[in-house]
Amino acid sequence: MADIRQLRYFVAAVEAESLTRAAERLAVAQPALGLAIRKLEAEFGVPLLVRHSRGIAPTAAGQELLRRAQLLIRDFDALCGAMRDLGDPAAPRGRVVLGMTPSLGNLLGAALLEAAAQRLPGLRIAVIEALSDTLVDCVAQGDCDLALLRDLPERHRAVRGEALAREPMLLVERGPAAGGGARPGGTVPFAALEGLPFAMPGVAPAALPRLIAQAAEAAGCALHVTCEVPATATLRPLLLEGRCVSILPYGTFLPEIRAGLLAAMRITDPVLERVISLAYPATRPLNRAELALRGLIQTQVAACAETEGAPWELA
Repeated sequence: MADIRQLRYFVAAVEAESLTRAAERLAVAQPALGLAIRKLEAEFGVPLLVRHSRGIAPTAAGQELLRRAQLLIRDFDALCGAMRDLGDPAAPRGRVVLGMTPSLGNLLGAALLEAAAQRLPGLRIAVIEALSDTLVDCVAQGDCDLALLRDLPERHRAVRGEALAREPMLLVERGPAAGGGARPGGTVPFAALEGLPFAMPGVAPAALPRLIAQAAEAAGCALHVTCEVPATATLRPLLLEGRCVSILPYGTFLPEIRAGLLAAMRITDPVLERVISLAYPATRPLNRAELALRGLIQTQVAACAETEGAPWELA
């Protein structure tokens, strides 16, 4: 008989349009994912997926199963949350899937998990790391219960949230410990970037490249974009070797900034700001475990703004 795990696997595969991507998202082996879907097909007696050169797609039967499975999973998760909420109100329990962007994970992740282990020992937190647009989709699809991200869409039927802090984007370049020169003062005008080899942190039309392009236009500055690099692993050596500069959130290369290998400065004229938000589903109320983690996240963001040196202003 089909179980909820098999249905989760099937829904993830259809939404990802790829068994490989679905297996990565679920953190399971691809053969196990494929076997679960084949068992569903055998039980129902109909093919559920068709394979093509670009991945997979649902058959007509698969589309119907997808629709019904999404409803079942949503109801099952709500039932699990309601049952957990009937327990000790002082000790919320359960598994909460938390999404974070890589830079926010660098800045908050370890401290948040340590605080949760001490204050909310009944919680098991599963962390998903992805960029903001992907995390919004994860929340909307039910793959994430909460997500720390930037620039939450103002109108999204399946996702709601709250602004936690305003975060200025910073000019990041090779630091004194890596042989770079130190700029005078604590800020740099956007126009000073003109002519410098610039690595665009992402590919248009993503949010940060769009924000940078708008700021360049406002400053009347023609950026010399030498590359578009969404992967921090590729961008890191370019910055450390002084081949380029970039505009990034504070937490992206936090260890390198603290060690002086990279330098980060606030940008003025204009200031580039993004909003750090906490997102959660609009289709159901948060259960007790999720509410407890939400409160802890709010506390940790406030503490980070005050003690970690992050250039944030609480919203």
